[in-house]
Amino acid sequence: MRVLVTGSAGFVGRRLIQALVRAGHQALGIDRRAGSDRWSVRADVRDWRGDREGPFDVCVHLASDVGGFLHNATATELVTYEAELLQAVTRLCGAHGCARVIYTSSIAVFETSGDFTAGPVATSDQRTPYALAKTAGERLVARAFEDFAIVRPTNIFGAGQPAAGDVPGESHVIPDLLRKLRSPAPFELLGDGTQTRNFIHVDDVVAFLLTVLTSGARGWFNLRSDIALSIDALAAALMRATGRRREVRHRPEFMAYEPAPIRAFDLSPALALGWRPHVSELVAGLGELSGVDGRELHRRPRRASTVVARADRAPTP
Repeated sequence: MRVLVTGSAGFVGRRLIQALVRAGHQALGIDRRAGSDRWSVRADVRDWRGDREGPFDVCVHLASDVGGFLHNATATELVTYEAELLQAVTRLCGAHGCARVIYTSSIAVFETSGDFTAGPVATSDQRTPYALAKTAGERLVARAFEDFAIVRPTNIFGAGQPAAGDVPGESHVIPDLLRKLRSPAPFELLGDGTQTRNFIHVDDVVAFLLTVLTSGARGWFNLRSDIALSIDALAAALMRATGRRREVRHRPEFMAYEPAPIRAFDLSPALALGWRPHVSELVAGLGELSGVDGRELHRRPRRASTVVARADRAPTP
């Protein structure tokens, strides 16, 4: 199968490209941050034509601007950027004979309603630019393509997940907290610590994308694991894992940005394809975290059952 992957230099994209190649597919990635990877082109998908590439059987669209919850809640340019990316993907698919798109959206489209329906988003009451962008993106994909799959994961995590910078709330929560643990500055949690997050491992997301790609499954798929923690519990787990004990200061004024809590929503559409999340413990999913020389050592989780806990049963539907 010939697969076009946008955002191939990202946290998910790098792993997906490698998995596709290992599985014997012909993969081509596009990313404006692509390095020397032989399977990726360094280009902005909005400008790339790929006149000598293709045809492609399927496009996996990962490219997006996503960060921590504060970034997602305040960066108003996300709505326009997401639309521009999808317009470019639609153009590329038309030019290269690609009739199928797998679009990585986010469970954040339910940030206000808490509906978590495995189908089209029924409401238009999203508040944050990121949720608005992904909701509009889903609707654009459903209009432009008859053959599509829309994937909505919760918080993706794993070893080596990069931090976007030094501004609190700009990065995903785990690299953000690890950066704060390294810093001599006061250890602040944005919120009162009671807010909860569900975490799904990057390898489980990649496995699902491969499952959808090879099965030809269509429709909307919400993804989660059984790893659900409050921010206080997450901070405590990372302190134990790194050996860095810090006094916590809460910033309860940031609760104004808090979305509807993630509940144990139905996973039946994803489970019906034979997929299930295998990483069921947070620290194991991060590999090894050590305070050696003041730095965390990130390794991908080993396959041994003593390190990565695998679910013996399907997660709670």
